[in-house]
Amino acid sequence: MKNLALLFMVVFFLGLFSCGSGSEDKAKNEEEQSTDNTAGEYSDADGVVTGNLPDGWKNDGTGPDSFKLYSYIMDNTGDIHKDIVTDDWVDLLDKVKEVNVDGLPALTKKEKFQQNKEMISRTWLVYNGTDIICVVVQSEKEKWDNHVASDIIARIKINKRKGNVSLPEPVEKAKFIRPELFPETIAESFNEHYANNSAILSIENIDKSAKIFLALKELGKENLNYSDDASKLVIDSVVNTNGLEDSQVFLETIKVSFVSFDLIKAFMELKKIEKDSESYKTSYDIIKSMIIQTEVNKEDILFVYNNWDTCKEFVKNIDAK
Repeated sequence: MKNLALLFMVVFFLGLFSCGSGSEDKAKNEEEQSTDNTAGEYSDADGVVTGNLPDGWKNDGTGPDSFKLYSYIMDNTGDIHKDIVTDDWVDLLDKVKEVNVDGLPALTKKEKFQQNKEMISRTWLVYNGTDIICVVVQSEKEKWDNHVASDIIARIKINKRKGNVSLPEPVEKAKFIRPELFPETIAESFNEHYANNSAILSIENIDKSAKIFLALKELGKENLNYSDDASKLVIDSVVNTNGLEDSQVFLETIKVSFVSFDLIKAFMELKKIEKDSESYKTSYDIIKSMIIQTEVNKEDILFVYNNWDTCKEFVKNIDAK
């Protein structure tokens, strides 16, 4: 009888142990499953971009259905409108648009690219007043969902910012906006530094130079490489065929046109600075050095201002090479 009681006691304790072990395993599995499926508190390496992600997303930005979120402060050109331009190996799927991300101005684009499989991505370049922050949501093409990308970006928080930030004007656009009035007073302050040579710019020279550049581009010589005799002969031949005296006139027409736009913009910026400040002196010296080194004269600068549209198209066509 005593042995039977002992047997029942052993069975009872074994049952308790078994039930307890099963409960612990079940709780552990549920905890692991819960950890995998709960919303991730995303934060990038810089701590600049954070966000409470939906269920199924992890805090490293990995989501379901091959979705992935990543972000970083990008090295940039200083012109967000250039930084958003799509690389040659990537297909742009819609136009670049201006949007807001967490109350900050941004540009966004949707692209298709190859990465073992075909991928779709939505990129946002966010301007916080000092940096350009790149935020990307991507997935395999077959699993892409615009609503998922929209949901993720709506959850994003930018933790580094300045107040009242607006999207900067494109650098190129700002350079080619014609001032209402020529900054005569500022321009005159450099009178002793302008070159005394004859003006190079004229409508005729610009028209001929534009044709020459187009012809050189068709020959693959638009880089204007004078380092080897063969290229020099080709350039000289095209210049002569299109009616300019020599290649020097062609090259000077290009140089002076570019420099004149830069100087007019620099004059306008200098006009905004307090004349007695150290900043004014520094900026003045930079402009003075530019005038002296490029040997530009005031007459050519005025020509560009008075023939703005013609000169702008000439410079932009060459700059787009």
